[in-house]
Amino acid sequence: MPGELASDEEFADPVQNFKIKSYYVILDIVSIQIQERFNESSTPLLKDISLFQRKRLKDVSSNASSLSVDAFQGFESIYGKFVSAIDLRREYVQFSKAYFSFEKFIQLPKRIHNVSDHIFHDTDDEQGFEESGFGPSEQYKDSTPLQTIYNVCHMTGLKNIFPAISIALEIALTLPVTSASPERAFSKLKLIKTRLRSTMIEDRLEALMIISSEKDIPVDNTEVINIFSSYSSVLRKLLH
Repeated sequence: MPGELASDEEFADPVQNFKIKSYYVILDIVSIQIQERFNESSTPLLKDISLFQRKRLKDVSSNASSLSVDAFQGFESIYGKFVSAIDLRREYVQFSKAYFSFEKFIQLPKRIHNVSDHIFHDTDDEQGFEESGFGPSEQYKDSTPLQTIYNVCHMTGLKNIFPAISIALEIALTLPVTSASPERAFSKLKLIKTRLRSTMIEDRLEALMIISSEKDIPVDNTEVINIFSSYSSVLRKLLH
């Protein structure tokens, strides 16, 4: 209590000291975080995101009635202003029937001749899918199923045919799995928006944040210069 002069008891045994000051504290933090992250409000959303698995897509493609009547309700309860559960369920059934055909032809088969007939049949496991000679391009080989599905939509133009599914995938991919990503973003924000930049407008701040956070994305400097110079005839003369 405030004003008390008594200090915490010191432990002579280092093992007991580690248990109380480190081990039990870590367990308490983990327990609290699990309860906060997987509660009644977040679990329905995670269940809806789990529908974007190859196995679930294959099940629904062969039997549309296997899709739950309340599918994507949790998604709509949080992101209802972007997508509706009715649109997602309707598009999901059609998407599951078309997805595997488009997934095969993201790139040309590795072998055309002298390959056994089994390559023309769908396989449930990723290894069999790759051995068939068809599959996502090499740059997406190590991607998660969710990333692979989004890449297929993006590369084949399916996102224009299934806009609700595309929006749902984009939302699911931008959800941070841990708090590390938001913490890094705020660290960048602190470095960029200093006291001398307090009057910076939101568009410029967002652009600087993207440049700083996404350094691994390759940028064509020549294209950037051309776009930048197109806004002014004076800049065009100086930069070209």
